[in-house]
Amino acid sequence: MATWGPMLNADDSFCEVIETFQSRFHNGIPVDQIFTQIQKEMGGGIDDHIVQLALLECLWRTNKIRQKDILYIKEIIETNKDQEY
Repeated sequence: MATWGPMLNADDSFCEVIETFQSRFHNGIPVDQIFTQIQKEMGGGIDDHIVQLALLECLWRTNKIRQKDILYIKEIIETNKDQEY
């Protein structure tokens, strides 16, 4: 885990999730399966919310984002979870 800038996409975990998602997506793995795989492989750590935000960015870009995902983003904003991190 490293952050080299003030933007979310300057976090190594965020970038790694995006790259992993894109690679698997281009290899024809279904979006739902990629989402589950990455959550299991990369989630659960101190930067879990970063992993989740990166996954939600990928869902948004593939037009698969759900209402509950938007609520999760709103929760992160309202609780200042990222600023505490």
